[in-house]
Amino acid sequence: MMVILLCLWFLPVWGHHDEPGSFREFELREQLTELELNLAELLYQLTYVPVKVRPRIYQEIQDVRDKLSETITQLIEEDQQEHPQP
Repeated sequence: MMVILLCLWFLPVWGHHDEPGSFREFELREQLTELELNLAELLYQLTYVPVKVRPRIYQEIQDVRDKLSETITQLIEEDQQEHPQP
């Protein structure tokens, strides 16, 4: 499990080390990776948390999903600004 999480953590760095991009894009990709790790941890917590804690975990999962969606939207907008289509 930890190896997978570490791979997800460094994926943006490995995949884009030689490509130009804005610092904003780098920050957004870093944020995306952090959110993915948070989501993975929350999903893992569902395997051992008591029933009375589950609603809180479900809410946190929903919050992370919302933030993931916002971050992806921002990444697309950033890309469109850097690479406008004719």
